[in-house]
Amino acid sequence: MIIPRKNLIFKDQIEAAKALYDILPVDDILRTKPLITVPSLASVLLVDELAKMLKLNYEFLFTEKIYSPLNKDCVIGMVSETEEIVYLEEVNYWFKSKIFELRNTTYSKWYGSKFKLNGRSNLHS
Repeated sequence: MIIPRKNLIFKDQIEAAKALYDILPVDDILRTKPLITVPSLASVLLVDELAKMLKLNYEFLFTEKIYSPLNKDCVIGMVSETEEIVYLEEVNYWFKSKIFELRNTTYSKWYGSKFKLNGRSNLHS
């Protein structure tokens, strides 16, 4: 089902949360009691309102985007504060070919000194 664009513009995040609640499979969600993650500071109000409506907890998940070394405008994945990595399946060969050494490595070759995965990442949203 495609929702018309005019129905996707909201007055504020509270209104957006209510609209999202209306289309979510609430019974399934309440049965599994998932933990909601807040992906950015910009979405706190929306997640807080949604969590109240669903009577669920939420936590912040701080992430850093991983950009393609070939195209600095192209996000190919994200790494979390716990060093978990989510990436586009299409670039899976990249990770398997060890272009990135994922543990105890500095990505300064591509990203400069701000991005490290050696125990303490310099992550920010």
